[in-house]
Amino acid sequence: MRNNPGAKRRHTRTGTLMGWGVFRIDPWHFVGIFGSRRQADARAQEIGIGYVVRLAELQEGTDKFEWSVPEKGSGE
Repeated sequence: MRNNPGAKRRHTRTGTLMGWGVFRIDPWHFVGIFGSRRQADARAQEIGIGYVVRLAELQEGTDKFEWSVPEKGSGE
């Protein structure tokens, strides 16, 4: 799954799909981009331990996926 119907926001300059990304770093597994934090959190809990939720951008049709790093003190 690369994206979900709720992830409709697009970056005005780059055209990337923006939303809440769900993924696991090790071993790498990208689940998708979701339109709300609530949807992303629910999906991450459903699929298991080790998956994280971050604000993210995905260039559709490619594997170019970038996410934000939480600020210090955010609890992560």
